[in-house]
Amino acid sequence: MKMVRFPSVSISDIDLLKKTHLAIVAGDNTTAKLCRRLGLSRTNIYKIISILEALNLIKKNKTKRRNIYMPLKKKFVFSDAFLSNGFVIEVLRLIFNGMKSRKNIAKNISTQPKNVLGSISAVASIARKAGLMRNQRSYKLTPEGERQIFRLYLLDTYNKIVEKKDSKIVEIPELRKELSRYLVFSRRKFEMLLLDLEKTDTNVQLSTAPVLNDFIRKEGIKTESGIIYYFSYG
Repeated sequence: MKMVRFPSVSISDIDLLKKTHLAIVAGDNTTAKLCRRLGLSRTNIYKIISILEALNLIKKNKTKRRNIYMPLKKKFVFSDAFLSNGFVIEVLRLIFNGMKSRKNIAKNISTQPKNVLGSISAVASIARKAGLMRNQRSYKLTPEGERQIFRLYLLDTYNKIVEKKDSKIVEIPELRKELSRYLVFSRRKFEMLLLDLEKTDTNVQLSTAPVLNDFIRKEGIKTESGIIYYFSYG
């Protein structure tokens, strides 16, 4: 996914994003109309618009001296929209992997780290408000944030394997190995997150395998119902 730097702006409440988007969908598609509708200053409207553009929810067209805002989607789920942005995904992936400061994250995503510090702070601020990051000085995801990043990379990895093998059923050891190229996790954490995902996503299918050899016994997930060894989605 192409990674474009996230706007280095802060907003007081992520609900303002939803309200502004709804106003644009309803026809209040200029800065002046949005200021009147929402009771916000032009500066705050510009901040909100920059984030909505980064999340690919609206498009800005310039006509003479005015900006005309066009909705690209009529409805959206904020977490889905937020986690569709390449910069956001990369920042949260690095936090998942244990990076706790924006300085270290900046060094890993840009050859000019100072230029992205503000963008990383903006992502962290919104992620905290969305319940994806903990409210503390050092960067750390909440359990929900970890679930979301794990699911995102798990499914992306799964789809890549499926494309190569032309089979929708994937062995869990292979899935775990390929996923470890992107995410840092212990064997226990992987199994915990995968079993948790099965409970919250009805498309996740985990299947057991007969214990034909020591490899299956060792590499599968031990449960009361048997050794879970296969993963499929859909």
